[in-house]
Amino acid sequence: MSAAHRTLAHPLDRARPGKPGKNILLTDSGTGMVHSAMEGTLELADTLVVVGATTVDGASRTGKTLDWLSAHGPTSDTSTTRLAVLCQDRSSPEVDAQRVHDHFARRCRAVHAIPADPRLAAGGRIDLEALREPTRHTFLEIAATIADDFAAR
Repeated sequence: MSAAHRTLAHPLDRARPGKPGKNILLTDSGTGMVHSAMEGTLELADTLVVVGATTVDGASRTGKTLDWLSAHGPTSDTSTTRLAVLCQDRSSPEVDAQRVHDHFARRCRAVHAIPADPRLAAGGRIDLEALREPTRHTFLEIAATIADDFAAR
């Protein structure tokens, strides 16, 4: 684990001594899965959320990320990986979204399809209250899927 990750993880672990809780650390690997900073992040991670799109390129990149994690991650078990597929904002009529969903459902613990929402398409900071109800509901489902494992850790 890198010194930077130890520096970050130590206060997070000690933030609530004697009180049960879970720390959630978000990171965007972008194209840098092989970057040295990601090694420490992966060592600390109990859960990974891989975000992709239902386009040819998006599904291909998501598949390659899962392949890389299987071969190089801290564990070869990707069954604890969660996958959020952005369905409508970035989709293609040439791609069968259900087929993409089914493919990743065989490789991950859960697949969540995030519906199109103009507030997400705009980018930037997300105001949860401004999202459409189906989008908010999907994010709640993703959070619940992640939280399902809290008791086991």
